[in-house]
Formats: sequence, C-alpha cells, structure tokens
Amino acid sequence: MAALAAVMSTPEAAIKALEAAYISKDLDAALAAKDFQEEARLMLTNINPELSNDPSIVKQTAEVLELGFKKEIKDKGFPDFKALKCTLSAPIKLSATLVRVHESCLFTDGGTSEQDLYVFKSANGWRVVNVPG
Repeated sequence: MAALAAVMSTPEAAIKALEAAYISKDLDAALAAKDFQEEARLMLTNINPELSNDPSIVKQTAEVLELGFKKEIKDKGFPDFKALKCTLSAPIKLSATLVRVHESCLFTDGGTSEQDLYVFKSANGWRVVNVPG
C-alpha cells in the first residue's frame, strides 16, 4: 500500500491514476484511485449528519457506492480518455483533507468538457471522491 500511496502523493496524481486506469481498462486500479468510505461519509453528511457518524452505515453505504461504480463500468464500459488532452487546475483547498480540482479536456474533434473533481487525502494518500451537489 505504501507504493500506491507514493503514486497518489498529490491530488493531481490521484486524478491521473484514475484516468490511466480507465485508459488501461483496469478495474482494480480504478477502485484503488477512489475512496468509497469518504465518498459515503460525505454523502451521508449531506443527507443527515448523524448518519455519517455511524461506522456501520458508512461502511454499508461505501459498499453500495463501490458496487454501483463496478456496475456502471460493467454496463457502460470505461470512460474513454485515450484521445483526450486534459489539463488540471491547481487544487483549491475545501478542508484539511478535501480539495477541488478543475479539469478541462479537449476532444480530437475540437469539443471540450469542463468539470470539477474532488480529491480526499487519507492515510493512504490522495483518492478521488464524488461529492454530492
């Protein structure tokens, strides 16, 4: 796990690791680049802060989120990042452990996409999370 933490030593590295996993169609690497526990905690905090303090509910929610992620990959396939040229902004600190990074991608046909990505720092390094909006 220490080697993976070194790879995930910055928010940008975590995002690039997830995108590399998509390009190589490596589900294990994609899972390793995400933090479903923190994603569950953030989601539960948004719904009902008391729920986010219950380790059992956080664990169950994380398992459901991970299963949903796997199902989406199975049903729709991996997102196609092969031909994209993406740039990342400097991370914007939202808390001691959560940052937002803006990503701009250019498609080969000249189209663009813009999105904000969230990355959480745990003892295992930085990991990508979805944040409820």
